[in-house]
Amino acid sequence: MDRVRREFPVIRKKIMSNGTYKVIATVVTVVLWVSFVGRRETLSRDIDIQYLISPKQMIANSVATQVRVKIEGPRISLTRYSQKESVFKIDLVNKELGWNRIQLTADGLDLPVGVRFVSVTPNVIRANIQDIQGSQ
Repeated sequence: MDRVRREFPVIRKKIMSNGTYKVIATVVTVVLWVSFVGRRETLSRDIDIQYLISPKQMIANSVATQVRVKIEGPRISLTRYSQKESVFKIDLVNKELGWNRIQLTADGLDLPVGVRFVSVTPNVIRANIQDIQGSQ
């Protein structure tokens, strides 16, 4: 116990010496860490489209099967998102029969936290929805 009392002032002196340099080093470290963690990157990716439609209806015209989605966010989230299978869902269940103009939005994507939708190409799809023959 006596040894601890003798060494405590020595340890305290070593910790407290050059305090200004230690504060500056800590500030620089925090700034660098925030700049790397907070960096946002952009990713463009082709994604298959999944049309959700009533079983008694069909799409009578040729429609796109893929869209190009542009998203941005932290590198870790984008990497994780790019490695998983994704589909762009377009809900046509409550659409009227005939020609429909569907505006594509971020609602069709399941994006992870921190990832932001930027754009989709094409941004509009025209679909001709018809009843399947013989369905009552």
